[in-house]
Amino acid sequence: MDDLPKNLTLFYVSGICSLIVGIIYAIMLIDGNSGPDGLMGIYILFCLLPVIILVIIDRFLVTKFGNQKVNMVEFSFLGFILFLWIIKMLLNL
Repeated sequence: MDDLPKNLTLFYVSGICSLIVGIIYAIMLIDGNSGPDGLMGIYILFCLLPVIILVIIDRFLVTKFGNQKVNMVEFSFLGFILFLWIIKMLLNL
């Protein structure tokens, strides 16, 4: 447990947060009154599968390459996505 704060990465923290929020929201929808709400809850649970796979891959890469290298790649990936989003916003004006 002493290594946990040192081994936190961007995808790990966001993945765990989205899993917690997604599971709670899916349970609330599944316990709802209408059928479409229940189906939406099941859809949310199925959409959490890629998040689980991403967290598992992230943990594997942290053990193999280290926290700093994985964080550098994840932040550069996030920066590239933000760069593409900004270009899309500017070109749609």
